Amino acid sequence: MNQEIYQLFRKYQQNKCGREDALRVLDLVEQGEFQAEWEAALDADETEVLLLDESVSGMTSAESEALRMRILRSAQATRRKERNVKVHRLRYIRYAAAAVLLIGLAFSGYFWLFQSDDRADTIYGIVPGGHRATLALTDGRVVLLSESQEGIVVTKDMLMYGDGTEILESLGSPALSVPLMTLSTPKGGTYQATLSDGSRVWLNAGSTLKYPSRFGDAERIVELEGEAFFEIKEQKIKAQGQANAMGDLSIKHKDDVLSAFKVVTKDQTVEVLGTQFNISAYADEPEIKTTLVEGSVKISNLTSHDMRILNPNEQAIVHGPQVEIRKIDVTSYVAWKNGLFDFNTLSLEEAMRQIARWYDIEVVYENGIPDNVVLRGKMERDLSFQTVLEILQRLNLDYRMEAERRLVVLNNKNR
Repeated sequence: MNQEIYQLFRKYQQNKCGREDALRVLDLVEQGEFQAEWEAALDADETEVLLLDESVSGMTSAESEALRMRILRSAQATRRKERNVKVHRLRYIRYAAAAVLLIGLAFSGYFWLFQSDDRADTIYGIVPGGHRATLALTDGRVVLLSESQEGIVVTKDMLMYGDGTEILESLGSPALSVPLMTLSTPKGGTYQATLSDGSRVWLNAGSTLKYPSRFGDAERIVELEGEAFFEIKEQKIKAQGQANAMGDLSIKHKDDVLSAFKVVTKDQTVEVLGTQFNISAYADEPEIKTTLVEGSVKISNLTSHDMRILNPNEQAIVHGPQVEIRKIDVTSYVAWKNGLFDFNTLSLEEAMRQIARWYDIEVVYENGIPDNVVLRGKMERDLSFQTVLEILQRLNLDYRMEAERRLVVLNNKNR
């Protein structure tokens, strides 16, 4: 083993490299001749961790991230070449090496951005989520939407996929004769919808969005169960009489009024004009979280009638009659829209619920929830389930898989 190269890799993984050393690491990893040193550095018994949002000295955050992703991909490519020599090495999870690199993995449970190009790896018949959804119409028809498409678009004339393919062409009746639509994603599904006003909605796994085929002039209202990211367009309507009553976000400008857009969930109503925000309102979560990226929204608690105004980089948490406003980093809460899990703000139980929804599994706990395992970091949502289990195993999370897609998390308190 080349000790000089090994120490350089350790220095990089501890986030102690400047620009020159980091570029040398990239060159060495791309050569593919020092995999043993790289692996040994990963397995070193150290507590220092390398986090995605830390910049290399002398580089901007964007440059640092781009460099690190190149290093990660190059190291993965070398590992895949070696893995092809022994094709059976990854077939049994308990005896396999990790399918992706765990950069800076330490006892604290921190990890790097996991990435995998090998989507074919499956275990127990469980695969990552994808573009899966159904569209239910009020006349009883249910359309199974194409998995090869990412979303649907409602225009004045038709209902179609994003590439212009008409959805209901084979069913005969025109879509716009149906006043209400229900877009539903199963566990392991995600889909987009462009509404008739041009607003866009990204629906996360296990979620339902009810909306009209076209909005009226007076108001725009949709209903949400689950999680969705909204990008709302301003819509002007002709003013009639005075501006709306106090508390309504509609604004009068000379001859036009900006129409408010309302999202109704179980315990709250969110009212906006034109903005970007995320709402998480799953039935199995104890709280509703509304995260504002830009613009302004009004939160109305349907139990206590408490109303709050949310500003960018703020989150409203509704729990029963209570509303709490806090400052946050919005990127963690909209990561799912960009194809990532971000566990940096989550408890183990919250993180496992996200994994369960995306991979369509059931997670149960034997002897309670472990308090000695902490997940911190980011993980791509297209990883095979086998890879996810390997990551959990490396983080000292004990488990067993049972029938019916059930993952049992073991709490070995005396470990």
